[in-house]
Amino acid sequence: VEEHIGQSQGQFTEFLLGKPASDKRIGKAYDIASAEGKIYVLDRAYKRLLIIDLVQRKFDYLRDQRMGTLDDPSGIWVTEDDIKYVADMGRKQIVVLGADNQFLRSYGGPDLFDKPVDVAVYKNTVYVCGMDKSKIFALDKASGQPKWAIGTTGQAVGQFAKPSHLVVDHQG
Repeated sequence: VEEHIGQSQGQFTEFLLGKPASDKRIGKAYDIASAEGKIYVLDRAYKRLLIIDLVQRKFDYLRDQRMGTLDDPSGIWVTEDDIKYVADMGRKQIVVLGADNQFLRSYGGPDLFDKPVDVAVYKNTVYVCGMDKSKIFALDKASGQPKWAIGTTGQAVGQFAKPSHLVVDHQG
C-alpha cells in the first residue's frame, strides 16, 4: 500500500508542477565549434560546454574536470584532432581539453587576462580575445608565453571597443 501512496504522490506532484526539467538543455548558446561527428556549444545561461554527438546520437554536457572545471566559459575553438580550447572569463584562462574531454593544460591567468572571451588556434599560436583590455593576445602554444598583443580601447584604427569574437582562417 505504501508503494502505491508514494507513487500516487509523485504522480500528483508531477500533475501539479509538471515533469522535472532535464539538465541537458540549451539556455543561451554563445559560441559553437565542431569536430568530426560532434558539435560543441558553449551555453552562457548554464555555464556549460554542451556536446552533441551525431554519431552516437547523444546530447550531453561536460562534467566537472577538477583542474579543468569550467567557471564561466564564453568562447571555444576545436582543432581537427578534437582538442578543445575554451576561453573562460571566470578563470581568466584558456582551458585545453583533449579528445577524451580530459583536462590537458591552461593558458594565462589574472596577471595576463581580465576577461578572455574567445580563442582561436593556428599552428603554434593561441590567439585570445581580451574584452576588458580591448586586446588580441598571441601566445606560444608550447610554452603559453605571450608572443605579442595588439589593440587599445577606442574607435580609431588599431583600437577596439570591447571585442567579443575571434576567428583565424586556414592561412593564419
